[in-house]
Amino acid sequence: MKRRYWVFATLAAAAAIAAVVDGAAMNAGASTKSQKLTKVTLQLKWVTQAQFAGYYAAKAKGYYKAQGLDVRIKPGGPSIIPEQVVAGGQASTSSTSRRSSARAA
Repeated sequence: MKRRYWVFATLAAAAAIAAVVDGAAMNAGASTKSQKLTKVTLQLKWVTQAQFAGYYAAKAKGYYKAQGLDVRIKPGGPSIIPEQVVAGGQASTSSTSRRSSARAA
């Protein structure tokens, strides 16, 4: 059950980033070099660790910039509720799960 939870959480976070990237790509047109990058802040649900490696690797390899995004990754922690950070305007999106979203509501 926990494995399914982590798989779903990872897929949900990847889908959120993909939606942002896709939207930016549509707005960016053919050339992102001549346009300003869209600032995006990703709030992680926990401190930096292996489960978030994909976000950091994509940033390091320039994948976000190639799609017109300037991504800032904010680590989470025990006292951080990502949904509240997003609702408060301090982040654009978060790496949350279905369970944590239900708890925040």
